[in-house]
Amino acid sequence: METIKKIICIFISAVCCAGTLSLGVTAGADTYQNITYEAVDSNGDGKEDYIEITDCYDNAVSVNIPSKIGGLPVRNIRANALSGCAAMKSLTIPDSVVSFGAAAFSSCKSLTSLTIPGSVTSIGASAFSNCENLTDLTIPDSVTSIGNSAFRNCKSLKSITIPDSVKSIGLSAFHSCSGLESVVISDRVYTISDSMFYGCSKIESITIPDEVTNIDDSAFHSCHNLKTVNIPYGLARIGAYAFYNCVNLENLNVPDTIVTLGESAFRGCGAKSITVPDGVTGIGKETFSSIRIDSVTIKNPRCKIYDDASTIEETASICGYDNSTAKAYAEKYNRSFVSLGTYIFGDLNEDGKITAFDASLIFSVYKYFYKNSFYNLKRGEITRADINNDKKITAKDASIVFSIYKENYQQGK
Repeated sequence: METIKKIICIFISAVCCAGTLSLGVTAGADTYQNITYEAVDSNGDGKEDYIEITDCYDNAVSVNIPSKIGGLPVRNIRANALSGCAAMKSLTIPDSVVSFGAAAFSSCKSLTSLTIPGSVTSIGASAFSNCENLTDLTIPDSVTSIGNSAFRNCKSLKSITIPDSVKSIGLSAFHSCSGLESVVISDRVYTISDSMFYGCSKIESITIPDEVTNIDDSAFHSCHNLKTVNIPYGLARIGAYAFYNCVNLENLNVPDTIVTLGESAFRGCGAKSITVPDGVTGIGKETFSSIRIDSVTIKNPRCKIYDDASTIEETASICGYDNSTAKAYAEKYNRSFVSLGTYIFGDLNEDGKITAFDASLIFSVYKYFYKNSFYNLKRGEITRADINNDKKITAKDASIVFSIYKENYQQGK
């Protein structure tokens, strides 16, 4: 008999556990209408401080989250709380909520519109990922961060304005938002993260804010309708595959502040001509490959060009200086070369000769580098001032320029 009792107890326990798992309710959770929640003791003093939403019923069509439950404010929506509520068409979030956890609303495929309250400061990773029918979304100016893949695969989203309160946007935040046509990016964002707009095939133009210094890998990969990108002065790096397969991208400016162009950065683009500024120190593998381009002008005579025939499309003519890596690349791979003349190191004012002005300026630059490790010069000017190519401006550079000036002066040049 005792054995039978034990078997019955084990069976009942198993059924109860199975029931709990199928409901998806965290232990200790309570129910309010069609949602579940937990009261949270934030500081461990035994007193409950606020409410956290933990789940909703699978068949819930309309979810109205109250601002208070049991007298406590509803503060957070926990990670995965409403994830997979595929029937939910309407969602109301009160202005007591300050954050959304990771994947909080992921795969709510019937949700079409949502107003995020002005109390929310952060949007977690994958918060709205795979909300395929979400067409209307407003991000308030209280939000300071948007997590990785926050809106990934929101295919019906047509426009998004990221307010100036936002300081960081995670990787792949708008990846595969294939219906997205209009984007306004916060002026306080410093980096366009990896794959941020990957596959946003309907965007035609975009303006990169002035504060941005990096466009990371695959940021605009496969934005097929992208025609114009306004890149600000101050941008230092364009990552690998950043504009890969942007087949209609024709108007593209590369500012003087750029230092590095990553592998396949412009592969498959539609630009007819591109000028690589003299501040760029390296061009990666296949950067200008499979591209409908007529010419590539490389202004830095020391620019390291990846040593492979596929780095620059074979139909493109290469423009550069006679004493440059561009000419060496063109000769090695039997490409058409257009000469820009001879590059004169030390000619800071680009008047075609080294004068007392150049010598004086380099001495001044050296003094600032020596004292402050900084000087307000364009990258190209630093290239011209670094006579001995040691990647810095020293007294030796200044001395060499002064010696050249002195020799030219004595020879009457």
